[in-house]
Amino acid sequence: MNIKKMLEAQKELDAALLQKGGLKEYPIEQIKTAYRVELGEALQEWKSFKYWKKNKGIIDINKLLEEIADCLHFALSLEGEIKNCNFEEVTEEEFKDYAKYDLYEIIDKCFTIYGTVLGDTIALGLCLGFTLEQLEEVYYKKNKINWDRIANNY
Repeated sequence: MNIKKMLEAQKELDAALLQKGGLKEYPIEQIKTAYRVELGEALQEWKSFKYWKKNKGIIDINKLLEEIADCLHFALSLEGEIKNCNFEEVTEEEFKDYAKYDLYEIIDKCFTIYGTVLGDTIALGLCLGFTLEQLEEVYYKKNKINWDRIANNY
């Protein structure tokens, strides 16, 4: 997963969004809120936390992956702007330490935007069964959709 390339792509998209919105600086708090909302939408697609439901329904893997892509967009915005990220590329080996956490601990880390929000988001995607390649691919697919939205005054 080429994080450096993804950060550059996100920075370009964010610049276009800021210009379109007439903003002079990143709306950090709004981005944090948007990230949490998208994380919630991803978890709604995942459904497994709903302990009270006997029949949780079928997980739509494609919708779940799309929601994780939205999380990645906001995580990249936050990582690039707040942390001045110096990731270049990552491999699944770099996420082996996340094996010591259970999925719910990673979800908590994501919601609190504690530590590296980008790393936590990637770890969440891996824990949900996706590969780095899938995460990167779906990021660029959604990135294209977002550029199309800008062009069409979404």
